[in-house]
Amino acid sequence: MGPRRHRSPHGDRRSHGPGVARTRQPARRRPPVGAYAVGDRALYSTGSQPAPIEIPIPQRIRDCQQFFGPVIETAYGQVEAPQIICGMRADELREEANLLSVGRPSSVATVGIMNAAGALLPAAESGEIVVRGPLLMNGYLNRPEETAGALVDGWLHTGDVGEIDERGYVFIRGRLRELINTGGFKVFPGEVEGALAMHPDVVECAVFGVPDAKWGEAVHAAVVLRAQVPRDEHALRDFVKATLGSVKAPKRIWWVDALARNAAGKVSRADVRTAVLGDSSASRPA
Repeated sequence: MGPRRHRSPHGDRRSHGPGVARTRQPARRRPPVGAYAVGDRALYSTGSQPAPIEIPIPQRIRDCQQFFGPVIETAYGQVEAPQIICGMRADELREEANLLSVGRPSSVATVGIMNAAGALLPAAESGEIVVRGPLLMNGYLNRPEETAGALVDGWLHTGDVGEIDERGYVFIRGRLRELINTGGFKVFPGEVEGALAMHPDVVECAVFGVPDAKWGEAVHAAVVLRAQVPRDEHALRDFVKATLGSVKAPKRIWWVDALARNAAGKVSRADVRTAVLGDSSASRPA
């Protein structure tokens, strides 16, 4: 299904094409956008999931901007607050400081960062992203306990961890339930996945925590390598150490042929974890 095309009251034609991360990834391999005559009034918004990590996020955005033109937008929302939490216009996303942001709160949402005690945090401090406003859900159907956990004192607890900078832009760092506590340090899987993805032999990967007697939790990674590339766990671990340090480098790496995905095509870290820990087809480190 192609971009929606309509005519504005001024008579000019405008297009808006929403796309999830996996559908927009192939675009970076096609010819320049000019060859398709999309025009300078086309609009392409992204959302639904974090983009695949084969290419660093800022570079992927730049690739899409080069292909489509300076028309890429981004938005952030959930089923509980559908696409109304944050957004960013195309002109804002062209700024280097905004490439990792999901934008600023919308006009119908108040966004805050909250710690585990329920206190709102100042700018630049990390915590759970919470939101309130008139368009939030009323609750989960016939699931009062889950509703009570998600909606507290008028705030929707998104389960996402992030911060808001001094300008009011929101940055997401990861999912609260996927946060790995290892040796007293907090590690976001996405950060480690981004470092692994910088290695030229890595096609894709998923990072997760595993209970560990020494560390509390240990960082593990499931990695898909390019064809006919030798498996060198030590070299890949050292590669991550050089970028993030020893604490965040995977303690174990599992070699797999593919990553488990849900019905929407998103990589499921929980399913990957279950598969590698209980599946003899996953190659364990030597």
